[in-house]
Amino acid sequence: MELEQNVATILSRHKPSARKVAMVFFFIKSYGVVAKLAEILEELPKLTLDPNVGSLELRLDYVDIIPPRLPLLVEVLNRFKWNRLEMHHCGFTRFMGAWAYEDGDDPSLCSQDDIRIVAATLASCTGAIELRESPQILSCLFDVSKSEITFLRVEQRCFSSLEYERLGGLVQRFIHVKGLGFTWPPHTNLDHSQSLVQALADAVHLRSLVISESSHPKAYKELGQKVIDVVIRPGGNDIVGRLLQNSECCLKKLALCGLHLEDCHFMTIVEALPNLHLEELSVCYNDIQGPGILAFAEQLPRIKSLKFIDLHFNPCEHIYGAPRAEYWATILQGMLANYSLERLHCRFMPPLGALVEFYGYLNWVGRRLLVTSKIVPLGLWPLVLERATFRKSDLLCETWRKEYHEWRIDAIFLLLQNSPVLSSNIVKHRTVGRDLPQNQQAKLWNG
Repeated sequence: MELEQNVATILSRHKPSARKVAMVFFFIKSYGVVAKLAEILEELPKLTLDPNVGSLELRLDYVDIIPPRLPLLVEVLNRFKWNRLEMHHCGFTRFMGAWAYEDGDDPSLCSQDDIRIVAATLASCTGAIELRESPQILSCLFDVSKSEITFLRVEQRCFSSLEYERLGGLVQRFIHVKGLGFTWPPHTNLDHSQSLVQALADAVHLRSLVISESSHPKAYKELGQKVIDVVIRPGGNDIVGRLLQNSECCLKKLALCGLHLEDCHFMTIVEALPNLHLEELSVCYNDIQGPGILAFAEQLPRIKSLKFIDLHFNPCEHIYGAPRAEYWATILQGMLANYSLERLHCRFMPPLGALVEFYGYLNWVGRRLLVTSKIVPLGLWPLVLERATFRKSDLLCETWRKEYHEWRIDAIFLLLQNSPVLSSNIVKHRTVGRDLPQNQQAKLWNG
């Protein structure tokens, strides 16, 4: 069978033409398959996959779900347990944008029963689904009574008041939906979104919340401060503020990208970090400058859970001269007493950035074990030492990847010197952090 024979290679490189061809991606380990819709729908259900496949993802672009295709599409969706499903510009009518679901003899229109079948299939075939400019697909998901979806991402140009209300209801109704991604539409009446704002502010069960800008920046810019105030407002009745202040909040990942957030908004989040279990924070493509960076650096010693922060494409990256050195020196000072942050993503780091990255690497290896009051079992140390010899390259800033080999040696030595694996009379002959003053070198060895 052609598809089965070529599953580890690209079957076809045909570019999709609007409304005629679907782009279907299989991520089987590191391989990809792109094929015409007809080929996939006919051959995919017959495919036998290796049981060791780690991830299987499907993307459909410009697919009109009409009765002749519906049985094959349902079979494809049910054939495998998809890790992720993306549907871009998909719907139930041949002419995208026609909203009426009518019964009749026209073969290009799906009946209400057909739509219910697709909705139930989508809700059970995947754990994560992304819908882009596919309002009809989103609408049918509102009506499902059972769902296995744990992450939902939605992006479309406009939302009606009813759609905001139903999306908010979906988040509240299905508490097993642990992640939500929402791109704020450029053409919206903010008064209509209050039902969604209320639902998100009370969604303490969410582990991941991603709110980003519209892909139409000119239209989005017209909304200006109004959207920012809905998402996060210092001391206000907003989504993020209310969610982070709730003691039952389960949020592990928060991404607010391209929302034109300023220092005051970033400080609101930073001040809450010591009391949160947040592990990932992304505030890229915003307007964060020096004062926001200083506020974050000052909180570093009190932050216990944050592992990753993304600050790239902010004005703070373009500060030069003495202020830039001051900011990074403050961050480095904070990292001396922080044992959780493993990665700070920021472009154009100064030389001190290498030491910040190095401390992040030590945290990833397990520097926390050296200062814990609990007894660390001796049997755990070989695993910790083995971890020190390996780190995925994508976790390291590309600028400092050449330093990785030296960091690895320093990390191993640091662990051996301070762990009970070997006797305590090891000669301290290495100089980790040799670019630091003597008193800060001492702090490095003492945690």
